[in-house]
Amino acid sequence: MKAGRLGSLGLLVGLTAVGILFAIPSGAAATTYCVNDPSCVGTTEAHVQQALDAAGTHLGFDTVRVGQGTYARSGGYCYCGGNGSVDLIGAGQGSTTLTMPGDVNVPERVLGILSGATSSVEDLTVKLPNEPAFNLNGDTGLSLNGTSADAVNVNGPGTTNNNTGVLMDGTASFTGGAVSMPQNASFPNTGIFNRNVGTVSDTTVQSSLGIYAGDSLTVNRARVLPGAGQPAIDDEGGALSVHNSLIDLGGFDGGAGIALANPREGAVFTMTARADHVTIVGGGSGSVGLEVRATASIDNGHQSATATLNNSVIHGPATSIDREAENTSTTSPGTNAANVTTNYSSYGKFLQTNTNGPHGAGSIADNHFVSGVPTFVGPSDFRPAAGSILVDSGDPHFSGGTDLNGKPRVVDGDGNGSVITDLGAYERQRP
Repeated sequence: MKAGRLGSLGLLVGLTAVGILFAIPSGAAATTYCVNDPSCVGTTEAHVQQALDAAGTHLGFDTVRVGQGTYARSGGYCYCGGNGSVDLIGAGQGSTTLTMPGDVNVPERVLGILSGATSSVEDLTVKLPNEPAFNLNGDTGLSLNGTSADAVNVNGPGTTNNNTGVLMDGTASFTGGAVSMPQNASFPNTGIFNRNVGTVSDTTVQSSLGIYAGDSLTVNRARVLPGAGQPAIDDEGGALSVHNSLIDLGGFDGGAGIALANPREGAVFTMTARADHVTIVGGGSGSVGLEVRATASIDNGHQSATATLNNSVIHGPATSIDREAENTSTTSPGTNAANVTTNYSSYGKFLQTNTNGPHGAGSIADNHFVSGVPTFVGPSDFRPAAGSILVDSGDPHFSGGTDLNGKPRVVDGDGNGSVITDLGAYERQRP
């Protein structure tokens, strides 16, 4: 699992253009540029890239509105290095589609919004091109550099491997959208690749590797469906926070729900993850719910992996929690440490791995463990069923927020008069 994942990530490094943020004079007038949109009031441009270029040369916060239709351009589209910021707005997901023919000889990007801290893209679909089954020059659907996407669908139903749905750099966010790519690939696709400070919320991600954290990443109200041998959410060095989310490993073998693991030699990384109100289900042979491993061979150094699991449930993976630590370097190895703390959570205690090898330290600490077998509304409906051990079994001091369906997070689900949060992504709502 690790080798294929690392190979895919290495090829993505060359895909990001560096956005240049220029100072915007106060009072700069905003302009709207219209492409094939009769309802749009502004300056008419014949093509999408022409509109983006015009906005890039104009001072101020500009808008580009694109009407219904499918728009294809060799090399894709980009707002790269403008004099201000832009809001690229389509006519809706599935109504406005941006794509490109594709070139197997070079890595390409369908759409990049790479300049202006307030730049954004919304209400459209980005489609990756169909390319051969083995292609070392993977493409990217959407690149965001310090910018945001809202209500954007990124998909590549005909693409095969080594592609990235969304690449996020700077302080970027992807909200209210969907990423859909094939889950089976000899060289994995990555749904969302985050390389700096990122936020993913109210989003569904289906891909070989679901979400790569890279650096600081917050995931809230997300549904993540990875493929065989790959993690749903992968953190190889950074601070990861996951809330009110469902991870469904399906029937795939060898996958992982949340993985903190960087096996590369010399990788002196501190990996941390906090999961609160997360449901991890499914999984075939060799699957893991929560993987926390500090096992890199490091000379004169050490590695740290720490995870906290709160108000959550793991049910289905072959191994519920895999915690391992060791440092097999023969040159002054430091102590690698892996630690897991669970609070008000439910998982298979007899399905966990908890080991320390040479120069390894750490443990699994269980607080307020919720025993029993969780029951759900249905085979693919992972809301707590009536009478489930998940109902009203969370931290009694937890308050506020909404669940994966946007419903109140703290409800008296069993009707006994005690208003306590449930375990997992969903809160049972009483009629």
